[in-house]
Amino acid sequence: MQNKRVPDTKDQLITGNWIILGNYIHIHKENRIMKLSKFLDKYIFSQKEEIQNKSADKEKKKKYCKKF
Repeated sequence: MQNKRVPDTKDQLITGNWIILGNYIHIHKENRIMKLSKFLDKYIFSQKEEIQNKSADKEKKKKYCKKF
């Protein structure tokens, strides 16, 4: 099997027929699109949003501290 690049976004992942997480896990979009979407929202993409929110909070704190 060829080594494929892991998609960056949920849309890329869902529209494709595959996902690679360490081992080869093949997902056929006809059967699993809703389960995959729910899984990604709950476990993977929620973590990315939390990290982005934390970095935004740090920037706001820096700007606030500079004013004083």
